[in-house]
Amino acid sequence: MENHLLLIGSWEGFVEFRNILFPIDFSARCAAVAPHVKAMARPFDSPVFHLRVVENPGSGPSEVPRTVMELELEKYLKDCARVSVARLQQETGTAFDLCLQAGEPSRVVETVARHHEADLAIIGRGKLQPYGGRLRTHAYSIICDSPCPVMSI
Repeated sequence: MENHLLLIGSWEGFVEFRNILFPIDFSARCAAVAPHVKAMARPFDSPVFHLRVVENPGSGPSEVPRTVMELELEKYLKDCARVSVARLQQETGTAFDLCLQAGEPSRVVETVARHHEADLAIIGRGKLQPYGGRLRTHAYSIICDSPCPVMSI
């Protein structure tokens, strides 16, 4: 079944989403959100940028020199992420442009949103089970740091 974006009334006064950022974490929730992101972009013929942030546990602040081992780990994690994104796009019937960056997720989302002049970021999130409804680890900081509105689904 195809998803549709239902707008009631005229287009006048609606915000046009020229560029949409879709940070992903390969959770089932993100996969479920992908068709909705595609549906949001369709009326505006907007490009969507899949953003996968690779968190390299060995990396420190950007001014700290990195070891060869840390650089190799980052390269490996990025290669794995490329394969996973391709699989996700195939499963969800999407063909979004891929942005693959290493770093702290909320800061990378902020930087990439500014670079692509994103009008909207859409994140798929789950719940922390015992506390029903609390935002997951990075969702809150992404919402706080983003230069554009964030829709959390």
